[in-house]
Amino acid sequence: NFNSMDIARVAGDAIIKSYQSSAEKRLKVNLDSPDNIIRVELIHDLLLVGVDTTGDKGLHRRGYRVYQHPAPLNPTIAAALLKISKWKPENILVDPMCGSGTILVEAALMGSNIPPGHLRECEKLQFDHKLKIMGIEKFRKHVKGCQETLSRLGIDFIKIKQGDAEHLEKYVQEADNIVTNPPYGIRVGRKSKIKKLYHNFLKTAKNILTENGSITLLTPQEKILKNTATKLDYEWTETPIIYGNLPVKIFKLTI
Repeated sequence: NFNSMDIARVAGDAIIKSYQSSAEKRLKVNLDSPDNIIRVELIHDLLLVGVDTTGDKGLHRRGYRVYQHPAPLNPTIAAALLKISKWKPENILVDPMCGSGTILVEAALMGSNIPPGHLRECEKLQFDHKLKIMGIEKFRKHVKGCQETLSRLGIDFIKIKQGDAEHLEKYVQEADNIVTNPPYGIRVGRKSKIKKLYHNFLKTAKNILTENGSITLLTPQEKILKNTATKLDYEWTETPIIYGNLPVKIFKLTI
């Protein structure tokens, strides 16, 4: 018989010996304030060993929000949207319905190679100020909230404009990647507004997208999105996910 303390002792001894064998140097152990944490989990007959990169809190708890949007986007979903979009730091990124700026912040982190967990201890980080990131938001209070969050993080290179996603050419000349989380229109009577928004947004987006540009968005309104995209000659790929209790899909659209 053995317990968790036995596993910790044996695993720790093995890691120290392995490092000493390869680096010819003995690791220092600090249980109170370690630089790196090795996690060892025994599940039945399977032993898992890995480096803890996130700490005690889940990755969805970034800790950078200072403004509470009525429908905030989960940061891990925002990061997934960016990954699926295949956005590169040298490309122009626009979120035309940026809300409180979650996608913008995640892009700034990703483009600057900053692990999201670092935000829990550091308010001011070294961001890449050459990133070309822009947000557009219809409502003034959300614009101010977004600016507050960016200011707290020391991000002064992201441009935020108050504007309408149905008329993007008024605010943006071109974009390589449009990544956004549009309204879902779940409430009764909202579907007609969503149809209009999706149509006008996808139509105006064609005016600013570069040759190999793309739109990546999250929506539960699969039928409306597909019908609109078909009418406007878009092609797409889709990735189903569960967001809370809501089945939604991430769509990546190209011309």
